[in-house]
Order: sequence, then structure tokens, then C-alpha cells
Amino acid sequence: MKNIDEQWLEQVKRYTIPIVALLLILSLIGYITWSHQRHAEAVASLFEDEHMVLVREDVTKSDVQAGKSHAEAMLPGLRNDYIDAINKADKQIEVQEQTQALFITSPDSATNTKNIPTEPQTSRRQQPITKQSTNDRASQVESTANLENASSSEVGLASSPSSKADKATVNEASELQGDSLPIVQADATSQAFQDNLILLKEAYPENSERYKSLAKLNQFGLEVTEEFDAANQELDDITLSMQEADLSEQANLIHTFENHYVYLHTQPIMTRVQERLTELSQGIIAEIEADPDPDSYKDSFVETVMASPTLYKQLRHTAFDPQKYAVLTFDDGPNVPYTQQVLEILKEYDVIGTFFVMGAYVDEHPEIVQQILDEGHILGNHTYNHLDLQTLSDAEILEQFEWTEIAIEEATGTRTDIYRLPFGSGNQHIIELLPNSESILWNVDTMDWATHDAEDICAQVESQAQKGFDLIILMHDTHEATPEALKTMIPMLKEMDFEFTTPYNVHYPIKYFES
Repeated sequence: MKNIDEQWLEQVKRYTIPIVALLLILSLIGYITWSHQRHAEAVASLFEDEHMVLVREDVTKSDVQAGKSHAEAMLPGLRNDYIDAINKADKQIEVQEQTQALFITSPDSATNTKNIPTEPQTSRRQQPITKQSTNDRASQVESTANLENASSSEVGLASSPSSKADKATVNEASELQGDSLPIVQADATSQAFQDNLILLKEAYPENSERYKSLAKLNQFGLEVTEEFDAANQELDDITLSMQEADLSEQANLIHTFENHYVYLHTQPIMTRVQERLTELSQGIIAEIEADPDPDSYKDSFVETVMASPTLYKQLRHTAFDPQKYAVLTFDDGPNVPYTQQVLEILKEYDVIGTFFVMGAYVDEHPEIVQQILDEGHILGNHTYNHLDLQTLSDAEILEQFEWTEIAIEEATGTRTDIYRLPFGSGNQHIIELLPNSESILWNVDTMDWATHDAEDICAQVESQAQKGFDLIILMHDTHEATPEALKTMIPMLKEMDFEFTTPYNVHYPIKYFES
């Protein structure tokens, strides 16, 4: 019996060790297989497709780095395809981030490529003025001075007028509309866009929609920055040419340059070009200041000066253009019955007004908003709820403006391209969130919102009008004092030789008040 037990134990020992070893090996293989599968799934989850060609749009750089760690932890003979996919994903994220960094992002800019021309453009024009004033100043060219800063609150700068100048050449047909295009960062370079286009080919299959979209965007940026480079080179050439040119030829050189590049006026990158152009014009301005009588010059020279935003903006309120302008603006409407009363008075005196409407009230009175447009006035965006934008997140700010645009579009079928900040409160960041629309403040606060007194309102305006600069007048169509004050204010300003116009025709450099 003892021998049998010993034999049995001997057999158990003989087979147990190999079985245990086999089980351990199988367990290890199972773990390795499970671990490999887990790492493979982690890498694959970063992609939209099973072939791991396109990285998901919500994947970040840190996600890719984590994916790389998973790929490197896979079995040596099976991980190569996954590492290649991760490297391509890394390039895709890189080119997306680099593209985004080259544009001022907004709902209508760097993320939007539908309005970018598919072919290079050879003939462009600046965005046309969308409304006309009652005295037919629709051909006015928007001043390039909106690319510059100013410190004085008593600066009124109109764009060059149509008198003595035919600017039809500036407004001839073109397919590129500045207010619907992406805005390139001011410090972007053509080399950065070239590098992106090369990286794109390495990162994406060229038949993918994302490749086409990013390529289109980067191609547009490349074109803008190359035009910037060309503009600077042309300014170098003009600088040399002006040394031997007479006064008239110098003015023609500047105005021809403006007509060539005016379509880029919405691009911040052109600020540096405008600064150079203004500096280049100083010789012409100095000669005019020495003899400021327009009758001393040929009509053709006066026409060129008046048609050139760069020259004209420096000659406002001189003998070349002594005209003073007034812009009547009305905030916080539409409101019954005050907005209708304001419209009735504007019609009676045949002057134009600008209404910065609130989206919530547009939803309540869409028919009044339509009436504003039907009677030839201007609409602007004054947010949906009139909140202090400096207290909101970027997303909330954009919502306030977009909700109002939707309300206006539903009421009238149109959208706006100017806005007024509630309380005037803002900062440069808020301005940059809305690159395709212009902030319009005021340099005359009638205090109607506080006094509700027609006589006091007119006194406020008269005291500022006597200073002789252009007026952007803040009023509110929210109470009876405003329409009552207009009955006195409009004749008073006409008597003081003010011409009523729109914000498009008067440049006020301050875009926000910091609280």
C-alpha cells in the first residue's frame, strides 16, 4: 500500500509541475492578449473610422500622447501600424491647432469656410455700405481709418465723400465679400500657411472633407498674407516713385494703391500697411496745410484727395471738407409707441436714423423692425437682454448677439453688420470676438435715459455741437421725451449746418468703454 501511495505521489509530481507551468503560460498569454487588445482599443477610440485614418474632432494633444503610450505598450510585432496611426493623428491635431492659431476665431471666421472662394481672386472690392443716407451719400467709401486707434473722445472722422470724386472704380463687381470671410491674425505670415499646407498633405488623405476644409482655409490665409507681403513691396516701390513725382502724381499713387488693396480692409494684418501709407502721405498733407485753399489746386487733384480715405481722413473739417455730420442713434427698442413716434418725426424732417435694437423686443414687435428698414433707416445689434458683456463668458456673449441676429433675420430677412455694446461696456477681447461686425459707440450722451426731459436733451446736444466735431448722438426710443426732443434738435442741428448721416460715414475711433 505504501508503494502504491508513493507511486501515485510520484505521478502527481510528474504531471502537476508541467500543468501548472502550462496554466501559467496560458494565463500570461491571455493577459498579454488582453493587454494588447486593451491598448489597441484605446488607440482606435481616437479615430472616426476603423482604419484609423481620421482622428476624432474632439481629440486633444494630451489624448494623442496617451494614445502613443498605449501604442508603445503593445506587442512589438503588432504595434507598428498603431504607432503610424498615432503619429498621423499627432500631425492632424498639430495642423488643426496651428490653423486655428492663425485666425481670429468666431462663428463666422476661422471655423467657416463656406464663403471662401475656391479659386484665387484677381478683382476684389471692399464691402459696400448697406444703407443710404437721405442726401444720397451711398457712394461713400468706408474709411480705412477704422484700422487705427485714437485717444481723443472728441474725434469725428468721416470717410471720403462723393463730392468732387467718382469712386465707382472702388465699388465695381467682385466676388469676395469681406464681412463673411475668416479674419487672419495680425501677426500671421505666409510661411506659416505654407508650412500648414505641407503638413496637411502628410496628415490627411486629400480626398477627405476635413483636408479640403483645412486646405481651403489655409490657402485663403496664404493668399491674404502674400497680398500683405505684396502690398509692402509695392509701398517700397511707391516710396521711391514719390521722390520724383509731383503733388498730383503722389496723390494718384496713394489712391491707386488703396483701390488695389481696399478689399483687405477687414483684415487686421493690413493695419501695418495702413500705418505705412499714412506716414507716406505726410508730405502731401504738409503741402496742403501750407496752402489749404482747394481753389489753389487742379480739380483732378482735389477729386483724388477727396476719394482717398488715407488723405481725406486727415483733411476733415478743413477747407477741403468743412461739412459737419450728425448721426442720430436710438437704443433699447423697439418700444410701443415711442419707436413709431420717432419714425414719424424722422420722416417729417427727412433725416435718417440708426436703431440699435434688443433681440427680446424684436421678438415682441417684429413689424416695427420691418418698418424701420422699410423707411430707409439702419438697424444695429444691441444684444438680446442688454447685459453687461464684461460679466459674461465668450459663449454667452456670442449667444447674446446671435440670438438678436436670428430675431432680426426672422423679422426682416436681413442681418446687421454694426452693434452697440450695452452701457458701452467692453474690452478689446469682446471686439475681437466679433471681427465681422463693427462696434459703434457715441460721443454725445443726451442723458435722456436719466432726465426724461426734452429740453435737457437738446441742451446736451447743443453744447457738444458747438465744439464743431462730428456727432454720434445717443438716445433711447423708450420714453416720450426722446421724440419730443427730436422736434427741436433736428432743426437746431440743421441750422448749425450739420448733415445727418449714418455710422458708416462717420468714424469714431473708440469702440468700448472699460469699466
